Amino acid sequence: MKRQRKFTGLLLVLLTAVLALSGSAFAAAKKEGLVKVKSKTQTASPLYDNGKTYKAAYDYYFYENGKMVKKAWKTVKTAKETSKYYFGKNGKAIRADFAEYSFDESHHYVKTKIGGKYYAFGVDGKMLTGTLVNSDGKIEVYTAKGVYNAKKTKTLRANAKKLVGKVKTLAQIRKVFGKELVKETKKGRSCNDAKWDVNKYKIRDVEMHYKYFTVVLLYNTKTKQYYVDNVVSGA
Repeated sequence: MKRQRKFTGLLLVLLTAVLALSGSAFAAAKKEGLVKVKSKTQTASPLYDNGKTYKAAYDYYFYENGKMVKKAWKTVKTAKETSKYYFGKNGKAIRADFAEYSFDESHHYVKTKIGGKYYAFGVDGKMLTGTLVNSDGKIEVYTAKGVYNAKKTKTLRANAKKLVGKVKTLAQIRKVFGKELVKETKKGRSCNDAKWDVNKYKIRDVEMHYKYFTVVLLYNTKTKQYYVDNVVSGA
């Protein structure tokens, strides 16, 4: 009887140890690789016109062997894409805040200096590349490695300035910005009479969508001309 009690007691100790180790392993497994945590410092912002809210804001961290990575770059590969993140001294990935005026947060970004160079990061912490339009409506160009290119930015801004507020062909617009991902012609007449009298001509709103920005046009269906109204952030 005593042996049985000792055996049962030993079994319980071993079982407890196994469960504790399993729990530790499970906890470690949860904190491995990229981890997203609901933000404690930023809540979703409501739109002023319809009261809807953003999806929840998240902060991002990276763990290796159960330890939080700090002050380092990390590349994360998924079946869909490969993304780069930079994790600061507190372990949090650098990311942009949500803006209050749009549900499409894909184009919001923050420009940050790391190791003497500037990089751009979206609201999901992913490093961005290519042509962006910042919150001030100014174009910025980032290389394939994510580094801000001041020279190309200056050139593209100058060329874009020659387009906005003028009548141009699609070929001229594409020469500056490249081929758009999608060209969308809005249904119905435009109310924008920036160039032509909307009462005299049938004007359509047209948008040329790129990855992180949009070229807004007016199309005169009678003269077959395009007027470049603006270049805005957002795809």
